[in-house]
Formats: sequence, C-alpha cells, structure tokens
Amino acid sequence: MANNEALMTLVKTEVASQVLQLKTDLEARLTQMESSAKADLETRVGSLFTSI
Repeated sequence: MANNEALMTLVKTEVASQVLQLKTDLEARLTQMESSAKADLETRVGSLFTSI
C-alpha cells in the first residue's frame, strides 16, 4: 500500500510539474502573439495614415 501512495505522490508531482511548464510555455506564447499583433496593428495604422 505504501508503494501505491509513493507512486501516486510521484505521479502527482510529475503531472503538476508538466502542467506548470505548459502554463509557462502558453503564457510566453501568448505574450509573443500579443506583441506581434500590436506591431502588425501599428504597421497597418501607419500605412493607412501614410496613404491618406
């Protein structure tokens, strides 16, 4: 029984670690996408005013 509990603790720790890494990666990707979208919008607005 102790082995099962130890295994479950190990699995929970590993899953928590993987979830945290995924969250970190997704947050970094979201930040990158927001920066890219902002830069694209600024370029488009700049082009719009240049063409007027």
